[in-house]
Amino acid sequence: SLTATLSGISIPTCYSQAVKDARWVKAMQEELQALQENFTWDIIPRPPGVKPIGCKWVYSMKLNSDGSLNRYKAQLVTLGNKQQYRVDYDETFALVAKMTSIRTIYLLLPLKDGHFIKWM
Repeated sequence: SLTATLSGISIPTCYSQAVKDARWVKAMQEELQALQENFTWDIIPRPPGVKPIGCKWVYSMKLNSDGSLNRYKAQLVTLGNKQQYRVDYDETFALVAKMTSIRTIYLLLPLKDGHFIKWM
């Protein structure tokens, strides 16, 4: 059950807590690997007078539909509340829609002749 799954697991609130547990360390390593494989950032020299933007780890657990633990998840996020457009960044991230969402939208769009689009 969900309660039994979560009762023995503590979700860290900071890096110093997470680094003490191998499961969270693995989750952080997987996140860093995914960020590198997707070319999420470019490392460039810091311009004079520019203060780097900080980041933090956010931890969560992904559960299966039956409530059992699927995996530990760690996300590295920037402290965006301190960013300035065209100073700290010039691109934005757009989420990718899931196919189930696209299918649902297509099912709700009527054609001119009154028939609905059917996704195969």
